[in-house]
Formats: sequence, structure tokens, C-alpha cells
Amino acid sequence: MIGKGENHWLLIQRNCLSDERWDEAVRLAPTPILYATTAWLDAMTSARWSAWVWGDYEMVFPVYAKRKLWIPYITQPVLCQRLGLFGRNPDPLVQKQLFSQLFRKNWKADLMSQTELPAPYSGVERVNHILAIDAPYNVVFAHYHRNARRNIEKARHSGVEIFKEEDHPVIVPFFIQHDSTGLISLWREKLLAAMEAFRGRGGDAWVARKGEELQAAAYCVCYEDRVYFLLCQSSQAGKQTAAMYLLIDQMVQYYAGGAYKWFDFTGSNLSSVARRNLSFGAVEETYWHVNSRWFGVLR
Repeated sequence: MIGKGENHWLLIQRNCLSDERWDEAVRLAPTPILYATTAWLDAMTSARWSAWVWGDYEMVFPVYAKRKLWIPYITQPVLCQRLGLFGRNPDPLVQKQLFSQLFRKNWKADLMSQTELPAPYSGVERVNHILAIDAPYNVVFAHYHRNARRNIEKARHSGVEIFKEEDHPVIVPFFIQHDSTGLISLWREKLLAAMEAFRGRGGDAWVARKGEELQAAAYCVCYEDRVYFLLCQSSQAGKQTAAMYLLIDQMVQYYAGGAYKWFDFTGSNLSSVARRNLSFGAVEETYWHVNSRWFGVLR
């Protein structure tokens, strides 16, 4: 327990948390994000996360703790671009109190935060790309750069067609087959769990086909004011036809002018992916990589 008086930080294990009150705290945050919801955290950690909770869920801070040689450390769950402090009115002073305890109690804390840390703590800036889609599609399309328009036309002239896929898990083998990093194979069960958890709750799969050939696929989840473009892959043939450009364009057309404000590309710090995202007229937003050790320097 941290703090004095009526309010204090309390470390609570996952099975003792109130899903309803937790998700409400995330939803009421200045920037509510999918990654901090109970359903997404459960899928990405096999429900093995815990949390620091301030008072009566006024502020919450999810923690994915592990041990190495029995020494505790905090790390970032897979497919969670950023987490951090959530609540209606996050208090920087209370956050500072929490971080001082986190770094004192854990050998290592390596995490991504959606909010900048209070002094004296700091983090390395990372960039995310978001595209405003709270206007009709023709208005959004008007901000596409020449490169995006050229690749969209290339895909169309190649005979690529885009479909919304009802059977979400069918795209997972395609993801694994064309993932050069090999990571999606390791994340397979987590991804399937997320698809099941968000079936009928904002989860959508999209595919690009040329005839019967699958050339590109993507999985997204709609949450609050954002469409999260979480995973995508193209085959070699899909790269040649620029199928992903047409797929993104058709997704933007589908969601534009509706209930969502942003199309969140969920990255990227890779220059080639960043160029693609920015070619659609996306803008940058910042989050922070926090890395500390007992015997190191917070950076």
C-alpha cells in the first residue's frame, strides 16, 4: 500500500479486480486506449497481469510483472503499444509517487507509457501515427499524398479486391506465413484469444484478394474514438500489386465519417512503414519508452 489518508495506491491481482470499474476508469481517461482494457490485457497476458489502483478506481495503472532468477521486473505485454496511468483526472504528483515505488520494488521496469513521466523521471520519445477520419471519405482522401494515390490505383488496376472477412481466425495462418520476424507465430494463441474476445465487440478482419489468391490481410479493433490497425501482412505478390494500400484505403472509406475520430496505425518507428502511414495524411503523436534498473540510470 502506498499513500496516506482515504486514498492510497493498492496493488491488486487480476482475479480481484472489478472489470466494470477498471474499464470505466480507462474509458474516462483523457486518452482512453484499447490496450488498457481488461479484455485486451487478458488476451495478451493470459490474464496474468495485476494493477496499482488509487482509491476507488479513480486512477489505475496496469502492470505485467515477471521474474528472472526470482528477481521481479516489469515488462510490456505483446501487442500493447503503450499503457500507463488512466483515470478521469490523472494526478502527476500521485503518478510520481507510484513510479518511485515501482522502480524501487522491481529490478527492472521496461514499459511504454502514453503519458509523459513527471520530473525527475523521463522516457525516450516514440512516435505513433493517426489519421483523422471524423469527416466524409472524400475529405479524408483529399489529404492523401501522391504516393498513396498512385499505389491505390496500381492495386485496383492489378485486379485486387477488398473484403471484410467474417471468419477472423482464417487470416492468422497468412499472418504467420508472411511474417519475416517470426513473432506472430509466438503470439498465435494471444491473437486468437483477442479475436474471440472482440468478436462482435469491434474486432474486424480485412483481406485483399486477386481472384482466389489472398495477397494481404489486416486485423483491427474499434474502441471508443479509434480504429486500431493492429496487425497486417502482405504476400510477395501483394507487395508487388501494392494490395495493402488499397486495403487501408477501403478500411478508411468504410469507417470515415462515422462513429470514430481516428484511424490509429499503431506505429511505426520503422521508416518504410512510417512513410506509408504518412502518405495517407496521418499525423504523429508521442508516447514514451521508460527503462529503469536498480543499478542503472532511468532513461
